[in-house]
Amino acid sequence: MKLTNELFNDVIAYRMSEPGAMGPSGSLAILKKNGESFEFDYLSDKTPWEEIKKCFPSIVGCRFNGPMENEMRISQEIVIGGFGEPTRINAGWKHFYLDFGNHLVCKEEYYEKLENIFKGFRNSAIAYGWTEILKEAGFVQNLNN
Repeated sequence: MKLTNELFNDVIAYRMSEPGAMGPSGSLAILKKNGESFEFDYLSDKTPWEEIKKCFPSIVGCRFNGPMENEMRISQEIVIGGFGEPTRINAGWKHFYLDFGNHLVCKEEYYEKLENIFKGFRNSAIAYGWTEILKEAGFVQNLNN
């Protein structure tokens, strides 16, 4: 898939996995308002991080390193990295820390809906199958009706 600015139009949520994260390590998965989803390996030469940032300005300035400073830690939570500066995201977006170095970020206006949909799911299930969970819940269909 070729990286273009148009590819990142109408992104409503993305999953970012830190290098070394459990599961989808070194990847960025995108969900657009029309329901289209795709994933990049930002560590590869074909879709390098610097090129992704040029096309997806909403991620420029973000840092992914464990939970955000204001997020409560759960006793069983596993943090990959977690040293130094904590995770930070840009204004207009909200963050779910999914343990093991995986993050889900969504537009603020969708946060409560996603929080309700994800209740009862383990963080690992969300990290691996968040787009399928949202499709099964009718989330994207309801946005476009």
